[in-house]
Amino acid sequence: MGILAHNLTPQDRYKQEAKQLMNQQDRLLSQLQGLEEDLLAQGIGMDEPLIDSEGYPRSDIDVAAVRHIRNQVYRLRNDHKKVMAEIETVLHHLHQASRSSQEEYESVPENSGTNNTNNSVTEQQQTQEPAPLQPFAKVNAVSPDSPASASGLQRNDLILQFGTITSDNHQQLHALSTIVQTHLDRPLEIKVLRNQAELTLSLTPRNGWGGRGALGCHILPL
Repeated sequence: MGILAHNLTPQDRYKQEAKQLMNQQDRLLSQLQGLEEDLLAQGIGMDEPLIDSEGYPRSDIDVAAVRHIRNQVYRLRNDHKKVMAEIETVLHHLHQASRSSQEEYESVPENSGTNNTNNSVTEQQQTQEPAPLQPFAKVNAVSPDSPASASGLQRNDLILQFGTITSDNHQQLHALSTIVQTHLDRPLEIKVLRNQAELTLSLTPRNGWGGRGALGCHILPL
């Protein structure tokens, strides 16, 4: 983690770090896109052989340049995976800091005229449930036979929690794409509000299901 200002709250520090990491992620993705376009300009991708049927270097491409570009792509992909893992860790810390801050706020007793009243208020606040989750996104569409559909997610569901992502740390929904990529083929617990009822679903992002994206749904911020 980078060096952060000491006068910031834990929540603000984690938000700042998450933003920095997401900017780094955007730069890596931009570099990867540029390199992939360079390969396409050569008429080749990441997996095609660099030798012909007789075992000689192909004459229709710049083999040395293609090898160099592919090495850069492999390196940047590894860097991207590391950054996504760091983002997920920071978002988890932000989620915990947000809950701790809310619990501390609720545990502070109001001023009163007597110690007995103060004790009563304190005991009452200590038994209070954590603050309810607030919706931060809405499911606008769900594709048939998609991971989202298999999880039971429906159009117009309001998302309360997406893994460790809540209204406190979703970063304009940028955090959702990160946690999806770090949980490919791994289940995520999703909490949604549907017809005023809170539901808990298990959603496993995966590629190759037959449609776009790893979820197969369209999510809009509230």
